[in-house]
Amino acid sequence: MPEYDYCITGAGCAGLSLLVRLLAEPSMQQKKILLVERDDKSANDRTWCFWEKGEGFFEKIVYQRWSALWFHGRERSRRMETAPFVYKMIRGIDFYNFCFDRILGFDNVAVRSGRVERVGSDGGDAFAVVDGRTITAGRIFNSIPFGGVPGSSRDWRLLQHFKGWMIRSLETVFDAGEATIMDFRTSQDAGACFFYVLPVGADRALVECTYFSNEELPEAEYERLLVAYIGGVLKIRDYVILESEKGVIPMTTALRPQEEGAVFHIGAAAGLTKPSSGYTFQFIQEDSASIVASLVRNGVPARPVVRGRFRWYDRILLNVLATGKLTGEEVFSALFLGAGLADVFAFLDNASTPWQDLKIMGLLPKGPFARAAVGEVMAGCTRIFYPLYI
Repeated sequence: MPEYDYCITGAGCAGLSLLVRLLAEPSMQQKKILLVERDDKSANDRTWCFWEKGEGFFEKIVYQRWSALWFHGRERSRRMETAPFVYKMIRGIDFYNFCFDRILGFDNVAVRSGRVERVGSDGGDAFAVVDGRTITAGRIFNSIPFGGVPGSSRDWRLLQHFKGWMIRSLETVFDAGEATIMDFRTSQDAGACFFYVLPVGADRALVECTYFSNEELPEAEYERLLVAYIGGVLKIRDYVILESEKGVIPMTTALRPQEEGAVFHIGAAAGLTKPSSGYTFQFIQEDSASIVASLVRNGVPARPVVRGRFRWYDRILLNVLATGKLTGEEVFSALFLGAGLADVFAFLDNASTPWQDLKIMGLLPKGPFARAAVGEVMAGCTRIFYPLYI
């Protein structure tokens, strides 16, 4: 007999989202569950921003909401109302505290500190090796991407890497109801570079420098760019840095394994990061809700199927960016300066209709995207994603 019914490896966004949703179901409160994580999750180490209609599962810990967004290209800018969506921010520390407050209230859940060395499946059950000791479970939900990203030379890969500062200006310079989702008014020499500006008060904002490129930058270069942007573009001369965050998100069309025996991968380990944008939080929420609903109904996990055409779009867009057919500023300016924001959000959510897709495609530079599409056909990728419109 396995020691646990379920084991969740990793207490990041995916692992904690799944566990708190499991515990919200009465039938899951009788299961013996183990959560394994090596870090203590006591630092505000990241920020998640996403758009959403209405209230979500984590509404109580939304730190800031915006009803309008700015996009700045190098020559044109646009202010966009977000309705019927709201753009929201959740801080990492609030998320961790919220989840662990709930988890620790259940006697059927054990939390163990340790390094997960590997996971696997043997004889119908799953196992995890934690600090040299093997733990068994009826099923493991694994959120740790072991090893490198799989795939072949036909797969595209970029890194989304970023560094951000929560700053407090000595003057009231921000409108807390408006955020900047992308600002390309900075050097593009090292790749597609843009800034987020996410005000949380009249004198405070998270300012983040983000790149889509093949390699990370030296720490000092992010800081140089942040200083130049805050002073040169935002015109803020006197400020203090309250917090700092840094991260790297792989953007790749390579498909990760979804399930290996009794091991069911979740989060980044399952490839839930959208390849062409890096957005992950809401895909994890949709995935967690689907897994729990299927466990309650059928006793086995299941996730939403990504329609083939969206994987195809991701391949084409990464092809365009990775090969330099267009700059990031050219691509995202075409989207955000030309389309309705609701259409863009639906497209980035893999939730757009074919009619919305056609409207979006009509705005993009046709030559570079046509060449990328032909290149993908020549590479034989259509057999993977056929049929496109399902």
